[in-house]
Amino acid sequence: MASISSLSVDGIKRLFAEDAVFYAEDPVIGDRVQEMQRKGFPIESADGLDFCKNNVLDDMRIRRVLEALFPWSGLGLYEIYRTDANHIYAFMTGLNPELKAVVVQLWSPQSCMLVYGGSQLLRIKGFNASNGLLEIPYAPLKQCKPIEVNMEKGGLAILDARLAFKNLKGFAIYFVFASEEELKGWPKKNFPEGQDLEQKASQMESPTIGLNFTFKGSRSTH
Repeated sequence: MASISSLSVDGIKRLFAEDAVFYAEDPVIGDRVQEMQRKGFPIESADGLDFCKNNVLDDMRIRRVLEALFPWSGLGLYEIYRTDANHIYAFMTGLNPELKAVVVQLWSPQSCMLVYGGSQLLRIKGFNASNGLLEIPYAPLKQCKPIEVNMEKGGLAILDARLAFKNLKGFAIYFVFASEEELKGWPKKNFPEGQDLEQKASQMESPTIGLNFTFKGSRSTH
């Protein structure tokens, strides 16, 4: 797969229009994901914000994709999803005719995912799953091209949020970025008040990428 750094803005748009996914094995990411695991995944903390900044917002591969696809996007979801080889999921489906959100996955070592190429274009009705995702029936995916993404050392994947996938092995930390219009209907992710988290979050934002976060006990939102 071509390096994102070698692609123009039009090249990135074409990549996501055709394949709907970019992925790259990256042992540095794998090590950092394991370190977060050792800490107990403290997402709603200063460590969690630092992890997001250092491994997502400061990663130029991710920024190039977000800034090529959206004039402005906001981080609306930041969660952990583990292996579930018996179910197929997506965050949206092709019932949305346009790309409105992308999923950034930071994978642990010894991980594997199956994505269904072309599924982002299918008008599939998903069903609400207990983990908050949409469960996708397999039957309409028979016409899709299954692509196995192996992350033996960990790594990065960026998906059109309508792309169906299955986690076969390992786990990933997920960050979902959506367009400004789409994000208006999403609940804000809550962080605790204190520890200067609100100030830290403000410093992470830029004119092209924001955070859909709120802080308990605070009137201010991002």
